[in-house]
Amino acid sequence: MRYLRRLSLVDYPGAYSDLFRLVAWIVGLLLLIALLWAAAETQVERDEREKREFAMHLAEAAANTYAAQLEYLVAEMHRLILSIAFDWEEEPARLNLHRDNLRGLFPNNHEFLITIIDPRGYPVRTSFPTRTKGNYSSAEFFSRHAANCCSGLLISGPEPTALESRPFIHFSRRLQDRDGRFAGVVVISVASDFMTTLQDDSLQGENDFMTARLDDGTLLATRLGHGIRITQVFYREAPKFGPVQGVQFVGGEKFTDARARFVSWRRIEPYHVVAIAGMTEASALASHRAVAKGYLIGASIATLFLSLLALAGIAISVHVARRHRTDEQVRRTYRMATDAANEGFYMLSPLLDDRGSLRDFRILDCNDRAGALLGLTREQLVGHCARDVMPASTRAELLALCSRALVNGICEDELRVPAHGWIRATWVYRRAVHSGAGIALTLRDTSELKAQEQALADMANHDALTQLP
Repeated sequence: MRYLRRLSLVDYPGAYSDLFRLVAWIVGLLLLIALLWAAAETQVERDEREKREFAMHLAEAAANTYAAQLEYLVAEMHRLILSIAFDWEEEPARLNLHRDNLRGLFPNNHEFLITIIDPRGYPVRTSFPTRTKGNYSSAEFFSRHAANCCSGLLISGPEPTALESRPFIHFSRRLQDRDGRFAGVVVISVASDFMTTLQDDSLQGENDFMTARLDDGTLLATRLGHGIRITQVFYREAPKFGPVQGVQFVGGEKFTDARARFVSWRRIEPYHVVAIAGMTEASALASHRAVAKGYLIGASIATLFLSLLALAGIAISVHVARRHRTDEQVRRTYRMATDAANEGFYMLSPLLDDRGSLRDFRILDCNDRAGALLGLTREQLVGHCARDVMPASTRAELLALCSRALVNGICEDELRVPAHGWIRATWVYRRAVHSGAGIALTLRDTSELKAQEQALADMANHDALTQLP
């Protein structure tokens, strides 16, 4: 503000132009900084959008892969159950599940159990004879088959029974006698992780998950991250999925760990199972955060550089303005001095034609006395060409004088101005100096001096009394 007060129009007529250049410089740099940050923000938003779209594709691909594996697994379960059911219904005496298990026809694992249950709920055949005690009549899948719920494969969510130490998933099918009456159930019981063991490579982050659910939302199995960590219900509430397949962004409030995720699902239509894949937003956007940080650092460095440039520009503008003001004060003082000395001072810029001859000149500066000698004001002269502000005779006289100065470097004479001449004087002393690319022209009115000289001459050559020579 102190600088702006110093650039008052009273002290410095060029303050407007200097102030305009200073403001234009600052505004230009501010606009450049704003554009820089806008461009950085646009790039960050574009990168985030691309990363989100890519995460959606990854989740969708993971869900499709898991669905294909689940469909194959369930189809194999169904074929195995059909084979056992048909063998039992045709020749029960020949069916020996334990023998077939020892032959390697089934997975030899205590968490993979095949059982044939009679109409009262008691196991009559099993792949592990040591696990034959207990009764299945209270199991949900048994009750549903006894009520003739379905004729095909029934998948039941994990539930404890009298024969398993922990909840198992049950793949079951109704048995019936030749008259179509309920004759029991054939069931394959597997642990939850049996349906997720093939998904370790599909989980990118430690909080990504794979889930298998029934259409009604019943959880079958969930796998979280790498390794063998098995988790229980991961959603706060059982999710509902409408279309056959899809992908969406789900906020953290839907999950027990409060982590937002990109979730994709695909239904396995014949078996009423849904394969779900979830990728955390944090892991999906990890690379984006590095990119955003890079843009932020780059924009900050550029802003610092432009700010330093702005300060340098302001300092230079202040220096130039001060120099201009000093130069203006010098010129003003000089004009005042030349005005007091009854001299007209002009700074001229010669305008040459194609042959190098002087055809005109532009008045760069002059004092008030210079304008008065020509019958004009200073404002009417400065910045104009001679042909625009001077009569032809006046311009011709000055062009002749300036042409000699261009050739000789300096030219001076004393001229008697004819009546009704081009200058408001009787006698004028003229001096033109060629300096650099310009010409300094001085006009001094010597009319009074000449009149005094003439009076002295007359007194010396005439009788004072008679006025005779």
